[in-house]
Amino acid sequence: MDERESDQVKLRARASEVGNLLASSTIPHRVSEAYTELFHIDNIVGQEARFADLIVVGPEMLRDPAVRDAVIDGALFHENVPVLLVPDECLAIAQPGNIVIAWDNSSAAAHAVRQGRAMLSSARQVTIALVDPDDEVQNSASDLGAFLQMSNVDSRISALRSNGLSVEETLQDFACEGSADLMMMGAYGHSRLRERIFGGVTRAVIENPKCPIFLTK
Repeated sequence: MDERESDQVKLRARASEVGNLLASSTIPHRVSEAYTELFHIDNIVGQEARFADLIVVGPEMLRDPAVRDAVIDGALFHENVPVLLVPDECLAIAQPGNIVIAWDNSSAAAHAVRQGRAMLSSARQVTIALVDPDDEVQNSASDLGAFLQMSNVDSRISALRSNGLSVEETLQDFACEGSADLMMMGAYGHSRLRERIFGGVTRAVIENPKCPIFLTK
């Protein structure tokens, strides 16, 4: 009981700190706090996500795998709300100027583009990045470029060779080398169970993001 009371005191102090920070800005806001068991976090986030456009997961939460995964689960699978991962030493920009789209011709990747169209429309540079693409993925990237053009978004296609690196390493290295403000990608092209057991691009990116990542499923 003493430990629970101490945690609740810390939570109230943190909520007050955040509230004071937001009070000095012009951003409309509401600060809510929840003290709960780990297994219930996804439900709470799902409830909050119902009235949100985006869930932001910052550096501190990214360092706590259990809480991080529960929050992402609540956002993506309870309410299908996009998630923005913001790792250490990175700045999340409201209107990113340089965006990399991780494209694999999946429904999840296409959904990420549709969900992020407002950001793409204001970007000065948009790159469609493909890793070791076959003809089908290459052709679909051209179709994506034409789709973006209808929204007055100019883009270029970069076909990347992994050269022994994983897909996620290839994509993130490319984004970092190009000083991208954001990488946009679809999440969980495979089932969550398969990715948790065998690994996958989504799981690897969540565990080690190197730049701000915009995720949808």
